[in-house]
Amino acid sequence: MSSTCSSISTFSRPASIDCGGRKSGGGAARQGEGNLRYDIVKSVKPPLSHMTLIAAWQSRKAFDAYEDSAYARQFRDVVGPLLGSPYDDRLYVPIN
Repeated sequence: MSSTCSSISTFSRPASIDCGGRKSGGGAARQGEGNLRYDIVKSVKPPLSHMTLIAAWQSRKAFDAYEDSAYARQFRDVVGPLLGSPYDDRLYVPIN
């Protein structure tokens, strides 16, 4: 089985991101078909405002379905103004 992982960094401010009543949008993503994990982690060293989202999907098809979902689009709309740099969603695949 091939999996796809994505990572998005960083937020410019500490935030309790509310995405349609689902704090940080992670709940909806975790319920998405093919989702293996969806974690939102924050820095423990200054600057404390930096956060990273790490998600793993069973396949590229599952990731693409997430990207096309209403909750992913809403999440990007909410997060966009908080980013300290342009939206940068990086995809990774296992090498071993």
